[in-house]
Amino acid sequence: MKPSRWMLPAVVVGLCLALSLAWAQPSLDIGPYLQNVSATSTVVMWETTEPVAGSVAYGTTADLPGVVADGAPVAIHELKLANLTPATYYGYRISWPGYEGGMFRFRTFPAPNATRFRIVAYGDSRSNVEVHTRIASLIFAQQPALVINTGDLVTDGTKAEQWKPQFFDPLARVMRSISLFPVLGNHDRNADYYYDHMSLPNNEAWYSFDCGIAHFVVLDSNQPYQEGTPQYQWLEQDLASVKEPNRWLIPVFHAPMYSAHPTRGVNSNRWAWERLFERNAVDLTLNGHDHYYFRTDPIGPVHALTGVVRLPEGGRYGAVHIVTGGGGAPLYPVAEPPYSAFGLSVYHIVVLDFDGPAVSGRTIDIDGNVIDSFTLERGRPAPPDTFCAYETMLWERDAVAGAVPLKASDAGSVEGKGSITTKSPFPMRVAGEVAWRAPEGWTISGTPDRFAADPGAEVKLQFRVKGEWAKDAPLPTATVRLTDADGGLDFRNREFIFSPVRVAPPPEPAP
Repeated sequence: MKPSRWMLPAVVVGLCLALSLAWAQPSLDIGPYLQNVSATSTVVMWETTEPVAGSVAYGTTADLPGVVADGAPVAIHELKLANLTPATYYGYRISWPGYEGGMFRFRTFPAPNATRFRIVAYGDSRSNVEVHTRIASLIFAQQPALVINTGDLVTDGTKAEQWKPQFFDPLARVMRSISLFPVLGNHDRNADYYYDHMSLPNNEAWYSFDCGIAHFVVLDSNQPYQEGTPQYQWLEQDLASVKEPNRWLIPVFHAPMYSAHPTRGVNSNRWAWERLFERNAVDLTLNGHDHYYFRTDPIGPVHALTGVVRLPEGGRYGAVHIVTGGGGAPLYPVAEPPYSAFGLSVYHIVVLDFDGPAVSGRTIDIDGNVIDSFTLERGRPAPPDTFCAYETMLWERDAVAGAVPLKASDAGSVEGKGSITTKSPFPMRVAGEVAWRAPEGWTISGTPDRFAADPGAEVKLQFRVKGEWAKDAPLPTATVRLTDADGGLDFRNREFIFSPVRVAPPPEPAP
């Protein structure tokens, strides 16, 4: 029968409706991936191109008898699987009307007092997708209980289009079976996309979690962290809550307190957190920001602080700091500061195998070679030839802060005198010597050549300097070297070098 003039529009409308429904059918965009795995729960997340009510089937048998579901259509799905058994493999599958995904497996964390497990740490995975993809393959081959990314997940966290290719796609195989705990880096810019796509404890910027006998404390070195700030107050309470003397205590944050970058200055979180870490006997920190691998010697107070119950009686104790920023961002050169144990400019991951009071570490480069290996023993005093005294660093900080400002003339010449007064931060009497050095084009003379100081006593350095200033050229220096101390100099970093002057360049000529 020939269609009437009314039937044709109805056919067209029906076809358009069917096409629009097909176009609106949700498809999988990101995931699925795991978040916030614990011994008894996990969170399964994924993103669909359109809002839809989805569900997760899960269980220890092939029929996946457990089910949790969205309460309403959403595009970013976040479903918690609870009441799980520690150290147990579970299968899971995501689905929604018209779609059923494949089955994947994950393993819950070991029981709270478990002593043997493995983690992998790496960071600064932004920028180079190819490198990050290869790094992710290395991580997957290690089959750790968890992965820590020390920050700078993407180049610019405010650009939503970067998250899938730079972060989620390279890690797809890892994150659907292993929980990744992220740290906010400066490039992540505290972006909403981070918070929308992560499911983490506390406020998700700083939080803590346990795996076996290890307590991890994730911090945000980009937001205020000085004493009195909300982050510091939370950190103080969290560290104090760890009472077990055999529990590993591991803060994780982006900008390192102890860097091997040849030109970057000291991050101020060193002065904000070091004493707090000492009082609570922190064992290890994991950091990023500097694009290389670097491990320090143990760093801490010369004498174990009184009132610290987690430490053995007496002896030297220090935390080891590891910078793992070789996940994909352009590599940086590595210097060798006085607290350096090992460093290399290389793409890499760090594998940590926990075994009770010991941790065996291996650093693996992008080609699969082990470039560093080490063992940490919880609560064991560090040998003097590897221990670095934090007091030496405090003295250097105060000396640098006291540098005398001088101004270069229009011709670039500099002349002046000054004095720098500091107080000995050591808890015992120390003695030492001062060596004055002048680069080419400068002269410097100063006193004293030798000094002795009781705890808290002032040491005054006086000098006269003259020379020709040039941009980026070296300035005169003073080397303060400890030669004696009550109880001996049983630590490694016995000297520091600083410039006693700061030079302001001559004014720019008027146009």
